[in-house]
Amino acid sequence: MRKDWERNCLMSMAAKRKRKGLSRAEAIRDIETILCGFSTRFHISRAVSATYNGPSGEY
Repeated sequence: MRKDWERNCLMSMAAKRKRKGLSRAEAIRDIETILCGFSTRFHISRAVSATYNGPSGEY
């Protein structure tokens, strides 16, 4: 259950950064800074990649 919530939250955060025009690396750093250890860099990177890859991107 937590994984679904975490995934949805991370993908939402990534989508907001994509709309702002941030690069993938900038989005990962920004989300990682905000969450301050709540989620792993691996999960953040996967969510950002899935969001930036478009609708076919898998988490």
